[in-house]
Amino acid sequence: EPTPSRIDGVSAAQESELRVYGCRLVQDAAVLLKVPQICAATAMVYLQRFYHVASLKEHDVRYTALGALFLACKAEENARAPRHVINVFHALLMPGAPLLEPGSGQYWEMKDGMFRAEMHILRELGFAVDVVHPHKYVLNYASVILRASPALSQLAWSFANDCLQTSVPVRWGSSPWVVAVACLYFAARTLSEGMPEDWYEVFDAPLPEILEIVGELVDLYSLSSCKWTPVAGA
Repeated sequence: EPTPSRIDGVSAAQESELRVYGCRLVQDAAVLLKVPQICAATAMVYLQRFYHVASLKEHDVRYTALGALFLACKAEENARAPRHVINVFHALLMPGAPLLEPGSGQYWEMKDGMFRAEMHILRELGFAVDVVHPHKYVLNYASVILRASPALSQLAWSFANDCLQTSVPVRWGSSPWVVAVACLYFAARTLSEGMPEDWYEVFDAPLPEILEIVGELVDLYSLSSCKWTPVAGA
């Protein structure tokens, strides 16, 4: 099923690149804001789900990333003042530029854009802001059930983070344990660590779905670069 962006004439390549760009912008901003990783993860899920029902042609990914992180920090009970979030995004989007003055036209433009993006996200997601991430399943399955090595657990955790930059949070949003199993499967294959035969069946994770998720990660890692490009007609 084509996304709204594809219907509006945005190429598959540009849509993928802009989604990844938005997610990485969120991640960089979260680091500068010194918020917990779960805030960035939730914001990336919001961004991915939003563009499943909204178009990049109508909604600039830079403002969507700004609004998504602002909203996610509140949803995860780590709210940050609007001016702090705006200043961080301004610094990332305009490297070397002087700090925004709170009363300046550019500051108010960004603030208005952030609040508009937040409301667009809330409306399109039906105000459903709770997100269950696969990370807790990764830790539980790896350490308690599979007794996997620390290296495998860490790599699977990294894969779970990277899944946020793909369509996985949209396609498997209601089955995060399948994402966790796919990350563990990919980590075990990457590290050539042995696992019990058909071990994933214990977790009700079908192999075809596992391989689809792994394929999404492989496609992500094949991207040579990721930068913002204007959407034609926007």
